[in-house]
Amino acid sequence: MNLTFNESFAGLIASIAFLAFCLSYVLARALARVSPYLGLVDKPNSRSSHAKPTPRGGGIAVLVSFIVCTLFFQLFSGVNLQPEVLWIEVLAVTTLIGTMGAVDDVMGLSPKLRLLLQTVFALLSIYAIHPMPTTGIPFFGELPIWIITPIGLLGLMWWLNLYNFMDGLDGLASSQTLYMCISGLLGICLLATTQGIEIGHHMKQFYGPLLLVLASCSLGFIVINWHPARIFLGDSGSLSQAYLLFMLAIASISQAALTYQFWLIVGAIFVLDATYTLAQRIKRKAKLSVAHRDHTYQRLFDNTELKQHHVTSIYILWNFLVLLPLSLLSLIFKDHSDHLLILAYWVTFIALTSMRRKVSSKTKKPTQI
Repeated sequence: MNLTFNESFAGLIASIAFLAFCLSYVLARALARVSPYLGLVDKPNSRSSHAKPTPRGGGIAVLVSFIVCTLFFQLFSGVNLQPEVLWIEVLAVTTLIGTMGAVDDVMGLSPKLRLLLQTVFALLSIYAIHPMPTTGIPFFGELPIWIITPIGLLGLMWWLNLYNFMDGLDGLASSQTLYMCISGLLGICLLATTQGIEIGHHMKQFYGPLLLVLASCSLGFIVINWHPARIFLGDSGSLSQAYLLFMLAIASISQAALTYQFWLIVGAIFVLDATYTLAQRIKRKAKLSVAHRDHTYQRLFDNTELKQHHVTSIYILWNFLVLLPLSLLSLIFKDHSDHLLILAYWVTFIALTSMRRKVSSKTKKPTQI
């Protein structure tokens, strides 16, 4: 059955998206019940934002739902996702990363072992997607493959870890995943329209359906991950979702569906919050392997009357009201995409540092439920 982007194909896509939402929600609810028996419980400590033991490992529900619904799309759409080998490799490595995260959630892996495994997975991924897109590089235009490849490797490693660092409030990482997927789909539609390309073309490239499925799975999980969360993502969720977002972004850039500037703008608030916090800790010579509460989102929660869902909502609003419009403008005005990238990071940096200064002198409040 060969379907084009007509009513039948659109109906199938909508059905797969709905299935992904429902399956993720149902599995997450089930995990919230059984996780304590599996040792998947996040007990509060001085570094936590929650005040009572909460099940974790909900990322397993998102990951299973994502894989199942992606395979459903491949089986029933009549479309061979392209590049065929790459999307299979992406699913395989995603499963490995999710499994590593689940083991870490249950047993706790040493930082060195975790970093070693992440390096292996990153090397496999960069090899699978080789060659990295070498044109359209922000500020350079084009770089040789021997330069962009190690940059891509380091970028993937940092993105995996910073996403994990930012998974510290109810709904924060899940809503970021949902937002980035929605942004990617909107950007693809916008660029396809301006270039006169049928949108259905992008649904035959694996990044199109996978962005849609991941968005739906994330939305299903957010329903019970929103404050007060009944289950947390855990490392299995934050690492696997970060990996998928990175690989789908690079794949879309390789096929000229989106640009480096677009994705860098979309992820700006997570990149800046995590990177600035790390830089400040290095400056203070703090031990980097020790957990902390120095991120902007943590300071907002700790030192103000804001509750978890208020802080998460601030990040969501900034994403949709500031970063998403700038990212879409970077696709329309490609000659000025680097300027828009600078603007996005400048205004976001100003906003984050201003909030940090305003709350740094306030008295820490007791941990809220």
